[in-house]
Amino acid sequence: MSQGSVRWPGFKTLLRLMNLALQGRLKLLLTVLGWATSSAALTLAMIFLGYLLPKNINGGGGLYGSVINASQIPLWIYYVANFSLCVLATVMISDMSRSLLSFFASYFVAAVITVTILSLPDYFGCCGGALEGAAVSWTFVALFPYLFLIELAGTFTGIGLAEHFL
Repeated sequence: MSQGSVRWPGFKTLLRLMNLALQGRLKLLLTVLGWATSSAALTLAMIFLGYLLPKNINGGGGLYGSVINASQIPLWIYYVANFSLCVLATVMISDMSRSLLSFFASYFVAAVITVTILSLPDYFGCCGGALEGAAVSWTFVALFPYLFLIELAGTFTGIGLAEHFL
């Protein structure tokens, strides 16, 4: 061998270095975590923009009229993005039973992430416990029933696409 040449390892050595068996075992877990994180990020963005807040907070309706009467296009984008996310995740999983179990797992993890992020100021002692109850109610309003039904429909659509094309 000359001084400038590089010897490439064989194919089996590359497979061993990439550890493809571990990636296959972690595929479902990583897909569920990515699905949940993406869903929680979309939900938090819409909550912070004011689109998914309850319209009548504590009976007084503390939202501005511009938020209550805002355009519905961001909500449509939010629901279409979540639907597409579910379709993509279930096509990646491509197994009906695992996809349904992954849907419920990702929905639960997304709810936990959303409540945790909304409650962070309380965890650090900023608001004296005022946000913890609001975080739970805001998360429930944001995730149930519309998002649940849309994500479930996206999951079944992805299962159908995976069964038909894969």
